[in-house]
Amino acid sequence: VSMYYDDRGELPADNDAAGLSPADQISGSYVSSVSVTNGFITVTYGNAAHSLISNSSIVMEPRTGNGYLEWNCKSPNILPKHLPAVCR
Repeated sequence: VSMYYDDRGELPADNDAAGLSPADQISGSYVSSVSVTNGFITVTYGNAAHSLISNSSIVMEPRTGNGYLEWNCKSPNILPKHLPAVCR
């Protein structure tokens, strides 16, 4: 997403535009999917993730202006005490 923004000055619409695999094909031990929607990155936990966060997500919200890109981290369904420190 950052590289796309650096190259084009706008945020990618989806995983395909960002040059990523489909959301359900990006997974790992604790992550079941990673999706891009209008530059927002949503990481959904699953697989071997702790039950407190399994099937929940973190959203990386892009903030742009004057050629820069910053990120704000939030979650619609994970308690702050279970989020990474940078997201609290």
